[in-house]
Amino acid sequence: MLSDRLIAPVVAHGLKRVGDYDGNDDAVLGASRGVGFDRTSSNDSVGTGHASMQIDAKLPRTMPSISHPTAKAKASIAAIKQAKHRELCRNRQTRYRQRQRNNQRQSQLRMKQLQEDVQSLKAKRQSLRLNIKTKPTPWGIAIEMIQLLSTSFQSPWCVANAEDIMNYTKTQRSVAFLQMACVPALAMGDLHGFSALVEQLRRYSLYFGDPRLQLSQIEQVIPGIMRATASLSLTITKFTLRWVLPHLEKIRTTARWNEMPQSIRDRLLDQRLTCNCSMSFLFDEEGSKVERLETKIDWLSSLIRVLGSVEDASLVFEKARITPECALGELTDHHDNIVQQSE
Repeated sequence: MLSDRLIAPVVAHGLKRVGDYDGNDDAVLGASRGVGFDRTSSNDSVGTGHASMQIDAKLPRTMPSISHPTAKAKASIAAIKQAKHRELCRNRQTRYRQRQRNNQRQSQLRMKQLQEDVQSLKAKRQSLRLNIKTKPTPWGIAIEMIQLLSTSFQSPWCVANAEDIMNYTKTQRSVAFLQMACVPALAMGDLHGFSALVEQLRRYSLYFGDPRLQLSQIEQVIPGIMRATASLSLTITKFTLRWVLPHLEKIRTTARWNEMPQSIRDRLLDQRLTCNCSMSFLFDEEGSKVERLETKIDWLSSLIRVLGSVEDASLVFEKARITPECALGELTDHHDNIVQQSE
């Protein structure tokens, strides 16, 4: 074989390595001239068989092994992955919370818009019901007047004046409608003008506790006169006793008058009165506008039910600052004192 023919002379010559060959051993390697070496080439140029041996000699004895990652490296890689995962989770949570806040703001805006739309639709419905765009009818005027009274009684007018009530959002439309439906010199007892009526509403809200008006019915008495009957409930407070029933604070010289007024005051304080009342609307000759209002409140019957005595009820109503037309009189002190007492 070729390998035996090549190796045998080399061993016989005592060569240990391919590098020991110096080019003078042609006799020894003559048999392999045609196979292995070329004299014309340099010592570094070798034939086919010798080249493979020389390349093998130059290669390292052992191939370098690929080292596996240590435990510390593995832990570092895991920590990096975990940090990236946490950052990704934080970013997702941030985007989620931002979407939640945006949705909440949008919901609040939509809710506010819906509330405004509801109020607008209610106003349109009320306008259609009262037929404001056409000529006011006696029935519509009576209904709107009761609505104004009810709304005004339920509003805090303790520090307001008549002008504030007329500009109040919940009563502004009713006020505008009634101003159109009443003559400028609207009369109510000795009072004249629509502003005087509004001032009476303020005083009832101020002098009594939680006044409430419950409509019973509206009827036409005769052509040109409408009547609304209702139930008025209110509470006697310390403010009522001081400014509407101040005569109960006076102490008379006789023994009877020394005890009775004080006893009546104690029995009236914080009592809830429920009185039947009525309001008549007297229209002009054309029947389109109200010229006069006549109001009646049955105070006496309610006082008798609370005090249990006609005499005591008469004593209370005798010098009360309430006119026969149920208008409340002026206060003697300044408005600041009124506000202080109301608080």
